[in-house]
Amino acid sequence: MACVDVDETALASTARTYKLPNSVCYSSLDEALDDNVECQAVLVVTPAEHHFQDCQTALARGKAVLVEKPFTTNLVEANELVRLAKVKNVPLLVAQNYRYLRVYRAVRRLISEGRLGRIGMVICQYYRVPHEMSFAQTNATQSVLWGMGVHHLDVMRYVLGTEVNNVLSDDFTLSWTSLPKGASMRTMLSFENGARAFYSATYESR
Repeated sequence: MACVDVDETALASTARTYKLPNSVCYSSLDEALDDNVECQAVLVVTPAEHHFQDCQTALARGKAVLVEKPFTTNLVEANELVRLAKVKNVPLLVAQNYRYLRVYRAVRRLISEGRLGRIGMVICQYYRVPHEMSFAQTNATQSVLWGMGVHHLDVMRYVLGTEVNNVLSDDFTLSWTSLPKGASMRTMLSFENGARAFYSATYESR
């Protein structure tokens, strides 16, 4: 086991918590892997904009990867990492997935069993009052999308058992609030099975 963190204070705190010697604490992932740290997998818990580079570094060395959501912040990078994982034949998993929560498994079962009839329209709304955010989230370009939206959008695919084939979306922050960019969003989705969905989310609810 080893730990990597660019923040010396955070690195020292983690070392104390898990009783790690200084010899397995590093300031960069490349440094740790160059030092031949014995590991089968790398857990990537960096800010979203760094996920691609960190996952790519680990996968290129043949290490399995468990990365926090959001996987990456653009589709090109996501596809590249999936391709690399296949080439290296190693697992690539995204953590914090809502699909395994009991409530969503129950909804998926009810829909698949036809208890609700054929689903043609879904309306999903998420509201949260302004709150303290992490540094990474405060500096994200679409804070509510990367914070919560990714969960809900994926869950709709899961419970409906179909894929999205059309998206129309925008994000914004109300002019009279001081929250970071993209604190609210609205999205319209079309699915391959003919269903439609409207999703809205905000950190600006009062």
